[in-house]
Parts: sequence; C-alpha cells; structure tokens
Amino acid sequence: MEAKQLHQNEALLGEMTEDNQSVDETVLPGPANSVQQSLVGSCLFVADSGHNRIVVSSTEGEVLHVIGTGKPGLTDGKFEEAEFSAPQGMAFDAESQILYVADTENHALRKIDFTTQRVETVAGTGEQSREIAPRSGKALETLLNSPWDLERVGDRLFIAMAGSHQIWEMQLDTGTIATYAGTGRESCVDGNLAESAFSQPSGLATDRSELFVADSEISSIRALGVDEDPKVRTVCGSGELFGFGDKDGRGEDVRLQHCLGVEYSQNYLWVADTYNHKIKRIDHRSGTCITMIGDGTAGLADGTGLKARFSEPSGLSAIGSHLFVADTNNHVIRRVELDTLEVTTLDLGGLCAPDVCLPD
Repeated sequence: MEAKQLHQNEALLGEMTEDNQSVDETVLPGPANSVQQSLVGSCLFVADSGHNRIVVSSTEGEVLHVIGTGKPGLTDGKFEEAEFSAPQGMAFDAESQILYVADTENHALRKIDFTTQRVETVAGTGEQSREIAPRSGKALETLLNSPWDLERVGDRLFIAMAGSHQIWEMQLDTGTIATYAGTGRESCVDGNLAESAFSQPSGLATDRSELFVADSEISSIRALGVDEDPKVRTVCGSGELFGFGDKDGRGEDVRLQHCLGVEYSQNYLWVADTYNHKIKRIDHRSGTCITMIGDGTAGLADGTGLKARFSEPSGLSAIGSHLFVADTNNHVIRRVELDTLEVTTLDLGGLCAPDVCLPD
C-alpha cells in the first residue's frame, strides 16, 4: 500500500503535484476520466490484489479512481481498459505524477500516469524468469520473477524480487534493469552485495541511506546500503528458514513470523508481522523490536495498541502521524494514529467488487 500527498494543479487540469511525502496504495471503482476526479489532498494507493486492480482513495476513504477492469491480464491503456494480475507493492514519483506497480503474477512492472490517465508496462515481458544468476539488460526485454514491492530513491527503482530471492534495481532514466543484491540462493548471508542472500524479500522501505527489507521466509528484517560501498546486514530476526516465533528483544534474539511489510516513519521501522497478526516497531540502529499494536489473535477489532486485532496484516504505508495497514485476511484498510496507537477501520464507501455492487 502506498500513501502520498497530492494536489490538483489548477493551471493544468488533471495534473497533480506533491506537497508532502506520504503513504501507500489504494484504488477505487468509478469513472476515472474526469478532470474533476483528479487526486486532491492526501491520497492512498491500494493494490486490490484479489481484484487485479489499483484503487485510489482519500485518507478518509473517499474513492477517487479505480484502475483496471478487474480481470487478470497484461493490458496497457486507459484506466478503465488496463489489466493487472495480482498487483502488490507500489512506489510513487510525485514530480512526474507516476505510480509504479509491482504486477506480481504478470512478472512485470507497470506505471500509472495520472497526467494522461494511462497505464504502461515498463519492465518485464509477461513471462516468468527461471534464471537466478545475477544479470542485467533492457527492462522491457528482461524476464522477471514475481516482483513483490518497490521503493524509489531518486531515479532508481528498487524491486523486491521475491521469486528469485534478490533485490533488483531499475534505472528510470535509461530504462535498464539489473540484479542489485543477492545470489539467488535462498538463505541469509550478509556482507557484500554480490555475496549476499535473501529469502523471498517481500517488503521495502528506506531512510534514503539504507534500503530495509522484510525478508519473509527467514522472518527477519534486513538492510542494505544504497550509497557508496554498500553492504547487507541483518537488523533483527533469526536469519533462519525455521527460526520463526513471536518474541520481542534485540537483534538475533527477536522472533517474527513471515513478516511481509515494512515502513519507515518517525525514525523507526514499522513491521507487519503477518503470521503473528501484529504491528511491531524496530529501531534499525540497535535492532530492538517491540510489539506496539495487536494482541496476536486473528480478528477484526478496533482499539488502542494491544487491544486491537488484525488478520495477517501485510502492506504498510505512513503519512504524517498515521500508519495505514493492508489487513489482508480481513479485506480492509486500517488506520493507526501513531501518537496514540488508536486503530480504526477505513470505510471505503461505494467501493464494489468488479461488475458486482450490492446495496448497503
């Protein structure tokens, strides 16, 4: 899920600009070709994976755009014509008003241009790669393997390539793509990028000096540099395929269970500890992990801190003092006030399943 602050440019109808950095993905059904429906204010971009579409809403739940027909496919074009296949993570470029989408089951990267209201494929061929050896090439000629999340740093788009257990990098200005870190072997190896190993990386976040990775199969949080002489390190977690659990602590003593989402906000990492049905806070400098939200029982309950309940939360996105949570098995978006840890459920009024809309 991605959240961002957007404004309508009154001088150029339909063009949007960003005032503040913000959150992740959510999209809504309805006509998307009207300039009156340009994004205004704080917005969420939501990958509605099961419906093969992207929904855009305000942070209060007003649906602004629904992008995609709802049918699985790899089709570019207008918002109402485009097709996706189980899209997952996203990254927003405020200057160009482009949302990049990890179109996971199409093994492709797509871009959604809000100035032209069109979808275009920018990487991948639609065919799944079976190669794990590090490689590079033109983005549209290179086969990918289950891209799961995206994080943009300048003109670089980092990709959690879950299928090949690697982190990739796309140069947006040249349209080239390459393996950035990971040998392709499913493991946990720190150190130099070329020697490192990951295990189904599924979530990305950044503080602009490091890239943080929710390395789901080893239930650990990893970090790798994005500047000169980058290295890979393990922030916390066992680093082992069967080293999962539910234990706060520090460094390798921490136990998570198939963490899928990570976000950087208020100088901390916030982690969706998916199979533990919790949101945890991690100090990326010391590796200290503390459970902040959720009692660990699968359910749907609003409340404060440990009184709230989730069911396999996955995507996270922060804007200002709010953290938005894709509460996957509850099929809802939750909103957390980080100052008080109060959890509420976002009401996406009028959002219907593709071709089906039942009265309230």
